[in-house]
Order: sequence, then C-alpha cells, then structure tokens
Amino acid sequence: MRDFVKCLICWDELEPEKHVVCVYCNIALHRDCDTKNRGEKNYTQCPHCQRVGCLGVQKIKETNK
Repeated sequence: MRDFVKCLICWDELEPEKHVVCVYCNIALHRDCDTKNRGEKNYTQCPHCQRVGCLGVQKIKETNK
C-alpha cells in the first residue's frame, strides 16, 4: 500500500477514503477533483497517463499528526 500525500490536480493533502488511484501509473487525486476533471464524460480517464477506465479506490495509511 502506497502512502499518498497530495492530489495530482489540486496538490492539497489527500484524506483516507476520499480519493481515487490510477492502477497503471499509481497517482492519486481527490474524488471531487476527478469529477470536476471528468466533466460530462461518462467514463474515468487518468489525467496523468490518459488511460481510460483505470481509476479506482484504494485505502491509504493514516498518519498520526
């Protein structure tokens, strides 16, 4: 399990359970950022590698601050 820290689109910190991950290039982004980036498309597309249908959910480790 990778420790994701920042969203690829907005660069804000990621929260557990509120992000999606590309299964090919292993980047992460907020679900809201993905939704805004997707627009009217009826499919997911990674903003980094441009592959279609490759975004999914993955748990991230919570860090104690």
